[in-house]
Amino acid sequence: MQTRRKLFCLLGCTLTMALGSDAMAGEVRLVSDTLDKVCRVEVTSGADAPDTAIETHTDVEKGWSISKPDKLCYRRASTPDNCESGMTQWNTRWTCAEKADAGIHEFSLK
Repeated sequence: MQTRRKLFCLLGCTLTMALGSDAMAGEVRLVSDTLDKVCRVEVTSGADAPDTAIETHTDVEKGWSISKPDKLCYRRASTPDNCESGMTQWNTRWTCAEKADAGIHEFSLK
């Protein structure tokens, strides 16, 4: 019985620590609050962002947001309403934000 109690205690502590570390990591939220509509936004996330997989979002309207744990990077077409002119519109640099502690760090799509 004593061994079983110790096992449950160890399992409970391990689970608490695993779930707690995700909750303590914090989030970064990108919010579209200044532009009425952006034809295309690219988002990357994770410790190696922007050198990670790219998520593409089209027709991003005012009020849109996306959250990622720890680090989020984005870029958008230099002309928000013109995605037809090819990759030259995507010469904008990545804008990134990080959150190292608990809570949400919010930044604006500009």
